[in-house]
Amino acid sequence: SHHPFIPPVIVDADMGWTLTTHASEAWLRRRGGSGGNHGFDNHHRDMHGIFYAMGPAFKSGYPCGTLRNIDIYPLLCRIYNIEARQNIDGELERIGFILE
Repeated sequence: SHHPFIPPVIVDADMGWTLTTHASEAWLRRRGGSGGNHGFDNHHRDMHGIFYAMGPAFKSGYPCGTLRNIDIYPLLCRIYNIEARQNIDGELERIGFILE
């Protein structure tokens, strides 16, 4: 197809590989690091983000496993006693178990 929203090529790197430009790679080398990646293919646990929370609303020292980012909004609404908007994809039921 020649639709403007469809790119001619889509490249998806395998786990453990990064696609980058020469300029980005040179910048990382000058800084003495290799960078880091997360959030690409969420089917790979290594690509999941990290969620830390502390305070009176949360269970202490509780490892909660994988969470969905879209569920953080209803969680914060509950904590701050704000009515969550309707028609959202986030669900408090999937994340509420981390609350005290």
